[in-house]
Amino acid sequence: GCSSTSAPYVLLTVGMNAIDAESGIYFYPNPVTNQLTIESGQLKIDRVEVYDVVGEKIINYQLSTFNSQFSFDVSSLTSGIYFVRVSDGEKTVTQKIIVQR
Repeated sequence: GCSSTSAPYVLLTVGMNAIDAESGIYFYPNPVTNQLTIESGQLKIDRVEVYDVVGEKIINYQLSTFNSQFSFDVSSLTSGIYFVRVSDGEKTVTQKIIVQR
């Protein structure tokens, strides 16, 4: 696994999926081609944002109800590295994903 001293969370890579060790959030598949699924464990997602490598927000979902699982289409994104940020209104987790074509 890997850890970052600049972020408050430890991210571990497990096979092709990523998990946030503290909150138990899974992002899969990673790399992704069409649809990314987020399973959030204890975090009840109310917002999902996707940023490109220069920090521009390119996808923004504001969910009307809390969800412990959320899937969305990424087929319109070009191949590359993106950052998915999920939030429950208090806690935020960010995960790097790779989109492959």
